[in-house]
Amino acid sequence: MVGAYFGEAHPQVQPLTGSEQIRETKKQKVSPFDEDFAKLAEETLAQWHLPGVALAVVDGDETFAEGYGFAVLPDVPVRPSTLFCTGSTTKSFTAAAAALLVHDNDKYPHVKWDTPMNQLIRDDFVLQDDYTTLHATIEDCISHRTGMPGHTLTIAGDSPEAATRNLRNLYIDKELRSGFEYCNIMYIAVSHMLQKVTGEWLGSFLRRRIWEPLKMHATFFTQQEAHQYIRDKDSTLQFARPYIWDPETSSQRECPYWENTAVSGAGSMVSNVLDYAKYTRSMIERSGPLSKEAHADLVTPRAFPPPPDTRFPTVSLYCLGWFSGIYHGEQVIHHSGSIEGFTANIVYLPERKWGVVAMCNQMGPGREVLVWKLVDDFLKVPLEKRIDIYALYKKGEESVKDRVQHAQKYLYPSIPSPPLPTTLPLADYVGRYTHPVYPAFTISLSTDPEPHLIAYAMDMVETTLKLTHVSRDFFTAELRVFRYARDPCAVGRAEFQVDAKGVPKFGAELDFASEDGGGKIWFKRSNDGTQD
Repeated sequence: MVGAYFGEAHPQVQPLTGSEQIRETKKQKVSPFDEDFAKLAEETLAQWHLPGVALAVVDGDETFAEGYGFAVLPDVPVRPSTLFCTGSTTKSFTAAAAALLVHDNDKYPHVKWDTPMNQLIRDDFVLQDDYTTLHATIEDCISHRTGMPGHTLTIAGDSPEAATRNLRNLYIDKELRSGFEYCNIMYIAVSHMLQKVTGEWLGSFLRRRIWEPLKMHATFFTQQEAHQYIRDKDSTLQFARPYIWDPETSSQRECPYWENTAVSGAGSMVSNVLDYAKYTRSMIERSGPLSKEAHADLVTPRAFPPPPDTRFPTVSLYCLGWFSGIYHGEQVIHHSGSIEGFTANIVYLPERKWGVVAMCNQMGPGREVLVWKLVDDFLKVPLEKRIDIYALYKKGEESVKDRVQHAQKYLYPSIPSPPLPTTLPLADYVGRYTHPVYPAFTISLSTDPEPHLIAYAMDMVETTLKLTHVSRDFFTAELRVFRYARDPCAVGRAEFQVDAKGVPKFGAELDFASEDGGGKIWFKRSNDGTQD
């Protein structure tokens, strides 16, 4: 077995002799979580202001796991069994659920990757473009190539069905299959489709068809389900609490668990690194409960995400719920996840039968330092060729700061000199502005340090726009999301349009995941001109 592995996976290495195979087979694998790694973990938690992190490594038939830092401050430690929200790593499970239907010709002969979504949920899957409505397939939705941008601030609602029906109120900015745009809402639509076709809640379907066969007993589809399990069945199981670093006070601030039933298969799951290690091994080995054909489908590239991931010298590709790239000559399949107060990663090298899982109760890329340290150590990447995650993060941070500082130059390169005054006094733009899907913004006037407008919304996440006047009714909009956010994560264009009655409407670029901010989303002011 060992000789075959070395001989087939790396033809340049001579196969082991019989006696060498025996010695190699008996050789015990060593845990990567030694004292040196523990020291690095401690330094990383401090540098990135992370409360805690759990890690698991799958190495052939062995699994190693460890926890560092705290699940609950000030003194409850992270253990390998600690539960975390896993965000968008949920997507690979949604894609796997779809694969189970696609390859079940007896029960679901009408469900294939190229089946248009509109044929399966006709009244619900309606987009603003008729052609895309009729032709967008399951595969298109799962590989982020429908032409719909992120619309991240709209991920809310009472159910996946309601969120899917809201698609008709959101613009599409690309033709079908003409490009890659990461879109959570399409995974929500696929979740709704799966529930409609199977007649079963997606969480129950995943437990019955995937989690139970893999003995993933500490995996849940919602936070509510996880909390109830702890209360009713296993009080020893610890659910990490979410935190956000508050730079103003240099302290961790606990934030509420974020539960949104509409998110569903886009990012709702809760699990621990031990269960995710079982799932990662099944992906590496292409073993049950999925068929070999289903496994092949899930990791076959379907789209080209821009810009290239800096970790990979070649193009990074998107499959079905997974990214795929080449790292130092090795295929790497991976996906990350993030919701307010939690982050997660799955990375595996299929040819090496090796993978790593990380979960953290803090946002930001800090846990990736530990993930890629483990990858680099396993591959024996020379120190000078390793990626400096912290330097990359700081470079990106400086790029955003530069764009914010020089927003007018980037966003409005040609304006009159001197700038034109606003149509109305700033105070007359104050009020509550609504949209059929996006959260309502309440706009107020601030005079600190000089007069400007502030737009605030609280729905899926806390969102603030600082509106700085440029000329006439055009503004720059510094976007801050999540609680305690000090620095803007993006800056875009904003505008007011005033009708003949002097009532303004408000438009802003809100797709912070897009480099150009996306198109403007237009909000109407409440008829009564409510000023909060």
